[in-house]
Amino acid sequence: MKSFWTKSAMGAAAALLCAGAANAYVIDFEGVDTSSLPLGDIFLGGDQLAIGNYVINTQDVGGGDGLLGSIRRAADPSSCLDGGPCASNNSTDYLQIDNDGLLHIYNGSPTLTSISFSSAQVAFLKASGDTAGSTAMYFAVEADSYTADGTMLGYTVYAAPVSGSGSFVNITTTAAGTLTGGQALGSWGNLSGAGLNNAAVTDLFFYAYYCNPTSGSCAAFKSDKGQYAIDNIALDVSAVPEPSEWMLMVAGLGAVGGIVRRRRNNAA
Repeated sequence: MKSFWTKSAMGAAAALLCAGAANAYVIDFEGVDTSSLPLGDIFLGGDQLAIGNYVINTQDVGGGDGLLGSIRRAADPSSCLDGGPCASNNSTDYLQIDNDGLLHIYNGSPTLTSISFSSAQVAFLKASGDTAGSTAMYFAVEADSYTADGTMLGYTVYAAPVSGSGSFVNITTTAAGTLTGGQALGSWGNLSGAGLNNAAVTDLFFYAYYCNPTSGSCAAFKSDKGQYAIDNIALDVSAVPEPSEWMLMVAGLGAVGGIVRRRRNNAA
């Protein structure tokens, strides 16, 4: 049994919202225009990029603004992480996340919308000199629920194992909204016990629990070795239903997404 450590605090209970009709969309990074980023294809802490109706944002949970990711261009092998070997079995453009970076995705529509994670292709990126074990990391998907003014209502987190082979694998959800072959890491508030496909989800966060090959313990945001490539992120989006009363909980806002929460009325 893997032991997990994170800067998140795990909380307790509330209510779920019913689901609505959804529309599917895939973020594939192919030929994506990064001219709006200060350093082109490079993502620093706090950088964000619009792709279709979505905004992707990279964050350093520790609050820094250093290198956190980049677009790997298929036509330029030197664009692979740290100039090293590229992730295998993918000849297209994809996003690389470096130095324990946190990837945040939300719908850029001015109308508050529900977003749910369906699937993605993910590969572990081994740091120079690393001796990653057979399970190099657990890929975590955190789904958070916010009101339109940025008040956090709840979160739910699931994680699935990824090998150290450097090859892309499919990370998928079940009908219940859990990760196939994965496990639940915690939940709170109106997403207590909920799946990643719950209608109350408004924001998605992706990050890695790097697994120490000696101790077997897996930690997020502690080693700068939680590095991965991600591509073909399949999402479902629908309007968030207006509940007659929000069950607001003022204590225990400890999810990773809560650490880097943003108010939508200030989003670019």
